[in-house]
Amino acid sequence: MLMILYLLTIYFINFHKGKMATSFLAELLKRRVYTVRKDITLTEVIEKLAKLNVGSLPVVDQDSKLLGIISERDLIKNAYLFRSNNFLSFKVRDVMTKKVIKCNSMATSEDLMRLMTDYKIRHIPIVRGNFLIGIVSIGDVVKRLLEKYKWETENLK
Repeated sequence: MLMILYLLTIYFINFHKGKMATSFLAELLKRRVYTVRKDITLTEVIEKLAKLNVGSLPVVDQDSKLLGIISERDLIKNAYLFRSNNFLSFKVRDVMTKKVIKCNSMATSEDLMRLMTDYKIRHIPIVRGNFLIGIVSIGDVVKRLLEKYKWETENLK
């Protein structure tokens, strides 16, 4: 009897994890994704980051192909490296991160947290092939993990 109860508990936890993972990604993919093009100035990027209150923006071409990502960290690091009076007139392509850590729509919150921790990043573009379909932030992942742990705690009592 105990074994049956244990197996049922495992089944429902795994079923719920799959359901929560699907709904987590589905909700993220419903959100509007703000992007920039590689040929705009850093002044324009800073204005957009401030206006949207976000920490990074994916860089895409006219077909939504992911070319890179530009973050607050990219701006600060490169402002220091270039030490140029005309730094703000530089283009996004000059300072963006070109080797982007990205994921597909099947990534779990645990996968995302591992990537963010390993690479010390706070935003991960979600792609289908090479095309941007969404973005996930560390805040999204932390919120999801807290929901998951709360559900597991309540259902294992």
